[in-house]
Amino acid sequence: MPAGVSWPRYLRMFAASVLSMFAGAQFVHQYYRPDLVSFQIRFCAFFPICFCVLCWCNLPIYL
Repeated sequence: MPAGVSWPRYLRMFAASVLSMFAGAQFVHQYYRPDLVSFQIRFCAFFPICFCVLCWCNLPIYL
């Protein structure tokens, strides 16, 4: 393993880092509370043909 660390310790540190990353992202999301509706309107107006699954607008999606 990297730097001579055992597998269990490596996996514990990896799990802790992933959980802290998710917790930090959730905290920032709750703190700033983004306005996703206005983002949706601007995004779908700028990209009328959506090639991604994240476009939840009422415009037709051409795949």
